[in-house]
Amino acid sequence: MYMPADGLVMVYKIDQVLRSDLVMRFFSGIGLFQKDFTVSWQRPPREGASFIIDLVPKKEQPELKRLSLTINPATYLVEKLDFSNALGEESHFTFTQVKLEVPAAPDFFTFTPPPGVQVVRETPGSQP
Repeated sequence: MYMPADGLVMVYKIDQVLRSDLVMRFFSGIGLFQKDFTVSWQRPPREGASFIIDLVPKKEQPELKRLSLTINPATYLVEKLDFSNALGEESHFTFTQVKLEVPAAPDFFTFTPPPGVQVVRETPGSQP
């Protein structure tokens, strides 16, 4: 978790951040939209414009209150992902230059914090 105003990065193991089975299934690609979520349009689809789908968990989840996917109408790829939790905290992700089925070496996903930022590695049992 990066907090630019504090010059701080908090590093957690994935299961500390995504404690919900639903959230874990969604982000690992094995979630079932119709089983896990109530799905609706955020606004009616318009010709040529990106469309936005809202996903609300059918079973209340503290880690996930709402998830919105902005979809490119030409490619059907996710352009933006926004989600909020029960505390009202929000996270926003924008995806650009997306390439599919490109092999990546294991060392491709190396965490490099911004210069001058303090990195705190949290231990199991600590809260994000």
